[in-house]
Amino acid sequence: MIKTILAIYRFLLSLRYNVEIKGIDVLKNSKSKFILPNHQALVDPQILFPHILKYIKAVPVASEIYYNKPVLKQLFDVFGTVIVSDITSSNRDADALKNIYTNVVKALETGKSVVLYPSGQIAGQGYEKIFNKQSAWAIVDNIPENTSVIGVRISGLWGSMWSRAWVGKSPHFINTYLKAIFLVLANLIFFLPRRKVKIEFVDITKDAIKKSKESKQAFNIFLEDFYNINGEEKLLFLKHYFYAPALKRDLPTRIEGSVEDMKTNAEAKTDDIPDEIFHKVAEIIAKNTAIHNDKIKITSNLILELNVDSLMMVSIISDVEESFEVVSQIEIEFVTTVNDLCRIAMNQQVNKDILKPGKLHIRLEELHDIDIDKKKNIVESFLSVFSKEQKEHFAYDKILGSTSRKDFMLKAYVVSKIISKEVEGKYVGIMLPALQSTTLLVISTYMAGKIPVMLNWTVGKKVLDHCVADVDLKVILTAKAFHDKVQDLLSESVKQKCIFFEQKVKEISLFTKISGVFSFLMKSKPKIMPNDTAVILFTSGSESLPKAVPLTHQNKVLVWPYRRNIGRSLYWINHKIIGADTLDVNIGVIGIATEV
Repeated sequence: MIKTILAIYRFLLSLRYNVEIKGIDVLKNSKSKFILPNHQALVDPQILFPHILKYIKAVPVASEIYYNKPVLKQLFDVFGTVIVSDITSSNRDADALKNIYTNVVKALETGKSVVLYPSGQIAGQGYEKIFNKQSAWAIVDNIPENTSVIGVRISGLWGSMWSRAWVGKSPHFINTYLKAIFLVLANLIFFLPRRKVKIEFVDITKDAIKKSKESKQAFNIFLEDFYNINGEEKLLFLKHYFYAPALKRDLPTRIEGSVEDMKTNAEAKTDDIPDEIFHKVAEIIAKNTAIHNDKIKITSNLILELNVDSLMMVSIISDVEESFEVVSQIEIEFVTTVNDLCRIAMNQQVNKDILKPGKLHIRLEELHDIDIDKKKNIVESFLSVFSKEQKEHFAYDKILGSTSRKDFMLKAYVVSKIISKEVEGKYVGIMLPALQSTTLLVISTYMAGKIPVMLNWTVGKKVLDHCVADVDLKVILTAKAFHDKVQDLLSESVKQKCIFFEQKVKEISLFTKISGVFSFLMKSKPKIMPNDTAVILFTSGSESLPKAVPLTHQNKVLVWPYRRNIGRSLYWINHKIIGADTLDVNIGVIGIATEV
């Protein structure tokens, strides 16, 4: 049964990928195999495994982040996948390397073959970098007898929509998979332009073991030389439709996980770090890396210069926190220099805000005034404007980057499904600063058939409790990072009602996503009358406790996030001003902007 399914999947993949296999004979013996491929894109395991499983039984090593995805979890369980920890700020598994080593070696000793990606991530450039990873080296250094080490060289996927060359970061697996299915159907199944992919299997047992005995660095350099034997791969953005012209696309300005992205500005401010803190941090680094203190500078890059990998980083950060009696919630990937570790020791925020590339400098195809139809509600007005020129980029913030009208609409429909599931009753509390994400929550609330209640966290615990109780709010949507910054201003009752929006997005099921996409395609909308309440605001409370002020869809509030100066905001309210002096306009978002 499994072989039949794999054969069907190989056929489906062949509609897009013209795969050339070399050296497959190295799999045709009775030895256990420790298989080490390079990792160009998220699709290469899908291409590789159906070919490997034609000849041997092999189990993959996968990160928890992929294991916990719908559908993938069931597939991984079928193949007996070895699951490894995903190192984040909330999960610093100091025993991750030990667990990987123990589970992989145990599988090899029982006669199974194991596939492990030494780099632990998809490539950020047209060549492979291992970045001082330890897993493959530790296993090969103690490889069980009667086990072959097989290197797998995969080429042809740099520029695929499954690679980081497409949008500058690891693509969203489910969304990309759904897009792939659509492209097959849009090209009438058999006419999808095919990408040439080459997979070469080589028995590297002797050299791999020899290099592993020398050092981790020597072993990783050996692997990089093996993978990159043909030099940097040429970028190829292959068109997606057989009837379309050649695809013209540029590499993203920033590619996460690339060598360039790993480099940190050596001119970052360091003169405010006391010498005693730097020296103490340097001692901790030296203890964990066996690098002499004299070679450690405050501007040293931990990954590129000091050979620190993510597992070693966990130990170093833990030692810094223990030594200086601090607790940090910084993501491991943001700690890149000795300077960053010193900031952690001083209990300061590690500033790694790198602005995403924007596209608002591109001239809009058509500039025109927005017509406000008094007979339409806000959702109808939104869909009317955003259904036109959907590729236009209309907004930017540092979290989401530039967003097109189409992307914004699609996200709004999917998020509305989350709100429908998570919120009972008709009111949805929203407590966030003026961000594009806040506006997305507002329109998503409308699409869920509910009413947004905008909350101002600066008014104090007593007043905020009054506002929440006044409309009997059961749920308040916010973000964890923001919540942690303002939690001292919140009462326990308010905290208990908070739902972290970004975490719910990560947990969204495949069914919910498909449901949202279907609603997007159908442009479905809730039944809303012009006189229905569109938003609940609160007065400033200058005379007494704040009063809830309901505004209806008849007011046609269309406002982009603003701070204090309502005169600079984009808004139109049926030729009437709503009395800004009676409203606390610092809340930020009332509705949506349809142009900027």
